Amino acid sequence: MTAGAAGPTGGAIAWSAATDNVAVTGYDIYRGSSRMGTTPQTTASFSGLTCGTGYPVGVDAFDAAGNVSPPANMTVTTSPCVDTQPP
Repeated sequence: MTAGAAGPTGGAIAWSAATDNVAVTGYDIYRGSSRMGTTPQTTASFSGLTCGTGYPVGVDAFDAAGNVSPPANMTVTTSPCVDTQPP
């Protein structure tokens, strides 16, 4: 899994497609311990985040037989907050 572009309030991840003897049907996406959704794609994005903050994210794969892989985890860090205070 790799981190994609991160902005001040969002970020993205990408991963290699999983393989299985009973076709992989999708991926569960997590932020921390909360499941954020499911996708058949090998990319996901996160929004509504706080600038300059790291967020633990994860992905697991599941197949048509109901088997679920162990999660792949990493941290996505948003870009620094913009300084709007004049000196």
